[in-house]
Amino acid sequence: MSKGRRLDTRLGGNESRWQFVGVPQWKQDAEGIIYPPAWPAAQITVVGAYSYDLAREDYGFLTGEVLADVELSVAFKQYYSSVVNGGVVFRAVDSARCYVADVEDMGRKGQDYKVTLWRQDKTGYRRELATGFAPHSHLPAHIVQTGPDSEEEWYESSPEWAMLRVRAEGSHIEVGLDGTTVIAVEDDTYGAGYVGLVARGPVLFKDLHVQGTAGHLAEPWTRHEGELPRFFYPGGTQSEGFNAFPLVCSKGETVFVAWAYGAHAFKPTTLLLTRSDDGGRTWTKPQPISHPLVSESTGASSLFVHEDGRLSCLISFLQDDEEDCGFIGSTDNGATWLGPVLFRPGGKKLSAWGPLHLYSPVIRLSDGTLVMTGYEADTVPGGDVGRNDQRLDRSVLFRSEDDGITWSGPVYFDKQNFDHNECMVAETEPGKLVAFMRTLRARNMWTSVSADGGLTWTKLSQSNISGECPYLLAHSSGALIMCNRGFGTFIKLSFDHGKSWTEEYRISPASAMVGMTEMPDKTVFIAMHEGYRVPGHIRGQFFRVTRQGPDSAVTKS
Repeated sequence: MSKGRRLDTRLGGNESRWQFVGVPQWKQDAEGIIYPPAWPAAQITVVGAYSYDLAREDYGFLTGEVLADVELSVAFKQYYSSVVNGGVVFRAVDSARCYVADVEDMGRKGQDYKVTLWRQDKTGYRRELATGFAPHSHLPAHIVQTGPDSEEEWYESSPEWAMLRVRAEGSHIEVGLDGTTVIAVEDDTYGAGYVGLVARGPVLFKDLHVQGTAGHLAEPWTRHEGELPRFFYPGGTQSEGFNAFPLVCSKGETVFVAWAYGAHAFKPTTLLLTRSDDGGRTWTKPQPISHPLVSESTGASSLFVHEDGRLSCLISFLQDDEEDCGFIGSTDNGATWLGPVLFRPGGKKLSAWGPLHLYSPVIRLSDGTLVMTGYEADTVPGGDVGRNDQRLDRSVLFRSEDDGITWSGPVYFDKQNFDHNECMVAETEPGKLVAFMRTLRARNMWTSVSADGGLTWTKLSQSNISGECPYLLAHSSGALIMCNRGFGTFIKLSFDHGKSWTEEYRISPASAMVGMTEMPDKTVFIAMHEGYRVPGHIRGQFFRVTRQGPDSAVTKS
């Protein structure tokens, strides 16, 4: 392509040529380094990587000239944080519809950058067009695994400056890093638009160069307000503080959402519950779950409905200075709670089986059997549980054939594999289950299948999909929905029982633990938290399942 016109990309003293979405406080210093709005709070990550806003992204659009064919490059750095990513946007026909070339550090999964080219639609949903990997400069293992020990070390926690490049000519799009082409695809959805930067967390930019051929917009440029994709707060106004770890279940048109609440991060003091009796159109005000043990609770892992309509919540709590767990139950939709029925897998306390932790919600199979998962958290001798390279984790399954009264002892998916935890299972056909689980050290999740309702499992194999903290839901359409957390919340669909998957869709920038349930109208309700931060809230969204991917065009009113 001919080089075309070169744009003036200065930010400092040139703000009139930029438009911002999110917080507008982008800055450029005398050396030309561009600081996104989150930068002043970035140092907080030294003392608490989850302390700042994990949900918000900030955009800066250079709106001086519309470009069709375009070449752009920018150098960037990404400093240590729980969630940090950024990159460039181009051919933006408005502030929502654009291409995004996004970069994230693989961190504990390898000394590489993951580069993803997305196509974002008017709702804010992003569809993955292609992904690739490129190495970055080496960082010390202790920073990668557990983070910097001081502010001085934090400033050394970024790989060296790397150069991101994009070339779009007609329908051909290439994305490269440090001189190597990582992605090459064809897509002609957007033919011309503005270019810009996007950042979340402590990302720095410099040396932004843009040139291209003039184009035109079919419609006037518009800038949206607020965050996309749109969301709501189940129950309306939520108490300010730590709202996290949502649990979801439903029976007919009634859907329940519970979550942990406390004034301080990672220190919940109660569980809150809200309910909708009309398919998610209106919600009750969130109220504490009223049971004496909830004030002693150290967490809850499942909210589910029994065959007779009773509601149960599986909580962990301290009793006689020891951690225990059990089911509290309600027969009046959560107004009052009784119990607990202690959780005794194989007739023993959970701790008697070793360092086991519960993870997944209770899932009901077609024959009425209940299953849920947990994992054994161990380390090499003298190892640190905070370092993935020293952990020895194994996922397990528990089964109940009497509607949750008694439970089997732990069933190990693969006793010889010590690289997996946070497992989810789903029933793809009567008695046939598929499992996907988080890997500690590899890029892609482990997977296994069972043909006997979860009694035995095939040896774990590496899947071809990545993801953290997976959540599986078998939809009535036959689709298998995979939701996972990363630098955002993502959805993939499988129409062949988990053997192959659609492209990934980012449905929220929030890096979220989630809960999901299918409603009678076949829409899917998803609840997610905004991150492990104060203040933080529980969000709700609806989407439909289609062969083309998740569709956000769902209105509940």
